[in-house]
Amino acid sequence: MMKSQINRSRVLLAASLILLLTGCANLKSTHDTENVLNSIAVPTSYSTPGLSTLSTLDDDQNQAFTQWWTKLNDPQLTQLIEQALALNYSLAAARASLEEAYALLGFERLGHYPQVQSNASATREKSSQDVRLAGAPAISETYSAGFDASWELDVFGSVRNRVKAAKASLAEREANLRALQISIAAETAKAYIDLRGAQHQLAVGQANAANLRETLALTNRLMEIGRGDQLDVSRAQAQLSLVEASLPGQTANITLALNRLSVLTGEHNGDLRTLLAEPKPLPTVQPIHEVVAPETLIRHRPDIQQAEQALAAAIARYNVRVADLYPRITFNGGLGYLSTELDRLGEVETETYRFGPSIHWAALDLGRVQAQIRAADARTQAELANFKRQVLRALEDTDNALQLFTQEEIRRTKLIDALNASQRSADIARKKYQLGAENFLSVLVAERERLNVSAQLAASDTKVLQDLIVVYKNLSGGWIAMN
Repeated sequence: MMKSQINRSRVLLAASLILLLTGCANLKSTHDTENVLNSIAVPTSYSTPGLSTLSTLDDDQNQAFTQWWTKLNDPQLTQLIEQALALNYSLAAARASLEEAYALLGFERLGHYPQVQSNASATREKSSQDVRLAGAPAISETYSAGFDASWELDVFGSVRNRVKAAKASLAEREANLRALQISIAAETAKAYIDLRGAQHQLAVGQANAANLRETLALTNRLMEIGRGDQLDVSRAQAQLSLVEASLPGQTANITLALNRLSVLTGEHNGDLRTLLAEPKPLPTVQPIHEVVAPETLIRHRPDIQQAEQALAAAIARYNVRVADLYPRITFNGGLGYLSTELDRLGEVETETYRFGPSIHWAALDLGRVQAQIRAADARTQAELANFKRQVLRALEDTDNALQLFTQEEIRRTKLIDALNASQRSADIARKKYQLGAENFLSVLVAERERLNVSAQLAASDTKVLQDLIVVYKNLSGGWIAMN
C-alpha cells in the first residue's frame, strides 16, 4: 500500500513539472510569417507619376515578363543571358546547395519512422585462469547476428519541427536560387550594356576627334594664307588632344566588360571576344507605363521569400528547443541469434530478443535547456527583424529604380535637344569663321559645347538602359512595357 502511494506521488510530481514547464515556454507557429507580412504598412503606389499598378498578372504575362531581356530585341543579349543561366558557376553552387537541402529534408522525415540496423559479430576470447570458473574452457567463441530497432514517439513535436525547419530551409534555398537567377540575368545584361555603351562612346569620341582634325586642318590652312595665327592652331590641337585622351579609357572599359561577361557566362575564351568584338548599337529603350503593385511585389520577390523562409526555419528550430523541456520517449527492441558455434546460428535455441521503452529527460539540466531556448528565441527575433528590413528595402530599391529610370529618360530627351542645338551652333560658328565674320575662339567654344553634350548623351544612352535593367531586377520580371 505504501509503495503504491509513493508511485502515485511520483506520477503526480512528474505531471506537475510538465505542466509547469508548459507555462515556461510557448511554441510558435511557422504561419506567423504571413501575419508579419500583413502587419507591414505597404504603399498602394510608387512615387513615380504616371505609372499604373497591377495587382495580378495572367499566365501569359507572367511567362513573358520572366524573360524580360527578350523585350530588348537583342539576340546576342538573349544568347548571353541564356548561357549565363545554364553555365554560371554561382548558379551551379546554388543548385548544389538546393540538392543538399532536399537530402536533409529526406533525412529529417525519416525521424518519423523506426531506425533499424543490422549487426553481426564473432569473438574469440581467452579468459584469465585466475578468474575462470572451474571446468570452464580457457578459450571461448561467441557468434551473434540480428537487428536492432528504435523509434522515438514524437509526443512533443521535436521531430515534426525538425521537418518543418528542413522544409523552410529548402524553400529558402529555392528562393535564393531564383533570386540569384534574376541577379545573374541582370548582371549579364548590365555587362553587355556596359560593353555596347563603351563601344558607342568610343565611336562618338572617334567621330568627335575626326571632326576636330578637320577643324585643325582648316586652322592650319587659314594660318598659311594669313587669316589665322599659331594661337588658333594651338587651341585646336589642345581640344583634339583632350578628346583623344578619353579614348583609351573607353577601350579599357570594353575589355573590362568582356572579362565580366566571360565570368558570368562561364566561358573565358577567345570565342566570346570574337562574337562581341564588332560594335553594335545599343538596344532600344521601351518606356514603362504599368508595373506590379507594391503589395503584389513583396509577395513575389524571391529575396523577400528567402527572408520569410529563414524566419520560418528559425521558428521551427525554436520549437525543437522547447520540445527539449519534455521527456523523450523511445521504444527500443532487438531480434537476433547468439551462439558459441557458428553453424548453430539461426536455430530456435540460439534465438534472442529484447523490447522495452526508455525515457530521456533533462529534468536535472533544465538550466541548459532554457539557455538554448533563449538563444533560439534571440535568433528568431533577429530573423524577424531581417524579414521586415528586407521588405522595406525591396520597396525602397524598387521605388528608387523607377524614379532613376524615369528621370534619366527625361534627361536623355533634353540632351538630344541640346545636341541638335549645339550642332547647329557649331556649324554656324564654323561658317562665320570661314567667312571671316567670327574669330576662332567662337568656333572652339561652340565645338566644346557640342563635344560636351555629345559625350553626355552617349553616357546617358548607356545609363538609361542600365537603369532599366535595375528596374527589371527589382520588379523580378513583374513589369509591362508599352509601345
